[in-house]
Amino acid sequence: QTLDFDTTAKFANEIMFSKQKMTESELKVWLLMLAALSRNHATSEREVFSFDMRELAKRLGLYSSRQAWKSKMRMLFDSMITQSVRIMKRDSKDEDLQHWVRIPLYSCLEYDGESEKAFFDINSHIIPYLKDITEHFTEFEIDEMLSISGLSSPKVYILVHELIPEGKKSIPIELFKSRLGMSRMYGDFKFLVSKVLKPAEREIRKKTQ
Repeated sequence: QTLDFDTTAKFANEIMFSKQKMTESELKVWLLMLAALSRNHATSEREVFSFDMRELAKRLGLYSSRQAWKSKMRMLFDSMITQSVRIMKRDSKDEDLQHWVRIPLYSCLEYDGESEKAFFDINSHIIPYLKDITEHFTEFEIDEMLSISGLSSPKVYILVHELIPEGKKSIPIELFKSRLGMSRMYGDFKFLVSKVLKPAEREIRKKTQ
């Protein structure tokens, strides 16, 4: 599988709002891989990705004319191989704290600095969450998501696109914070507005259509 930056992708909400501790760049690479799997209706028990590190670095805003970008990408891949997500089991109730599964993202990583390519073997336990998505899904443009800076802003962008197919224009604030992984943060609503909502609104308006 190769990564396609200029496309629309659909994701199950269990995946989109799983509990994880990824950086902005880790999250974006992860979503790129999920997009490739989703578009190809992945059913294989083994899914291997290869991609051009230079192009990916440019898309992530990590590229520079000097060789420093290679060091940044190597560090990114080193950290990604240790990442996992905690997903609510399918058919569980919203925010079910008793029925979940933690899945490592990748089985293997091969890094080739000379050819400027990297290869990821994605964990097969993710595959069931990428098939037969007919409801409770999120759909958005990959290139738009990649262009949005910050860690919170892409998540707000994704959350808005979760609500669109369901025809919703509002969401309870506690559920909103939970979706963003901020349940224990910003107890005062005005700080949530100033630190998360306003910056996300500015970034999304500037970078998306």
